[in-house]
Amino acid sequence: MAEVEIQTGIQENTVGMVDRFAEVAATDPLSAVLVLVGALLVAFSAGFFGVLTFGAGLASIKRLLPTAGGPPRQAR
Repeated sequence: MAEVEIQTGIQENTVGMVDRFAEVAATDPLSAVLVLVGALLVAFSAGFFGVLTFGAGLASIKRLLPTAGGPPRQAR
């Protein structure tokens, strides 16, 4: 197993991980496909959760704003 150098800082770790993933993906075509599928799954999941969270935040803010139509019909 290769010895891993401990790096500090967000930029160094990010660059190091990109290099490591590129190295793994370049070893075999199947590894490249697996890395790509994993990246797509993570990106889709994060994006979907982000959209749901954004929508929930907007719905909460919309509920706090006053409406111009008066009280709801059920309250009359």
